[in-house]
Amino acid sequence: MRLEENAGRYYLTGYYNERTFDYVVDYLLTFSNHAKLIEPQPLIDGYLKKLRTLLNQYAD
Repeated sequence: MRLEENAGRYYLTGYYNERTFDYVVDYLLTFSNHAKLIEPQPLIDGYLKKLRTLLNQYAD
């Protein structure tokens, strides 16, 4: 993973594989609302699933 700048915007780019998927999702969660996932869709879906799981822990 690396941080790239393009026209004043910063992007975290790189690759992940199935073995590192959960680690990458957890890593992205550390950015809180300071990052916006734009692709790939499976990573966005995993991110949202993890957020729902965390929210459901405190829903009671």
